[in-house]
Amino acid sequence: MSLMSRSRKAGEPEGLQLGTRVRVHFPGAKLDAEVVEDRGFIGVGGRQLVVVRTLEETYFPREMELAAADLEILGPPRAGRAA
Repeated sequence: MSLMSRSRKAGEPEGLQLGTRVRVHFPGAKLDAEVVEDRGFIGVGGRQLVVVRTLEETYFPREMELAAADLEILGPPRAGRAA
């Protein structure tokens, strides 16, 4: 069975949803971004990895893969918005 096709088991963390607004902290910079892809819970203990897209143009990459635990959540997913 594929990991992508299995449903979430009871007791597994729910994680960040697509469209959630987050803030990425770098030394000397803070970027607002939106979760555009959920890579799932990876490894033993299951750290959630997500792909975020910055909301404004910067010299940082437009999309980045980061651990959900390293992000500051700014708000719930926007309704009616496709990622």
